[in-house]
Amino acid sequence: MAAHVRDSGGAQILVHVAGGSDGPSGGFAALTDQDWAREIDLNLLAAVRLDRALLPMMIEAGAGAVVHIGSIQSRMPPYDGTRVAHLQQGPR
Repeated sequence: MAAHVRDSGGAQILVHVAGGSDGPSGGFAALTDQDWAREIDLNLLAAVRLDRALLPMMIEAGAGAVVHIGSIQSRMPPYDGTRVAHLQQGPR
């Protein structure tokens, strides 16, 4: 993807709109390691991977913006933990 963006002239803005949870109800105690891994992959690592791919181009260009959009799902586990981790990662 990074090569395609670079060949297309670079990236000026990156908007993350994915997120959510399909874990079982019952809160923290009901979640398995597999549930957590799936949610962390979707809600944290997907954004980290895109940031890692596109931020170098933005920095090289001297401009760019990254926007992370949350959802109502942020009030339910395990999205809480992955969203907090997401907000704490990366440059500000």
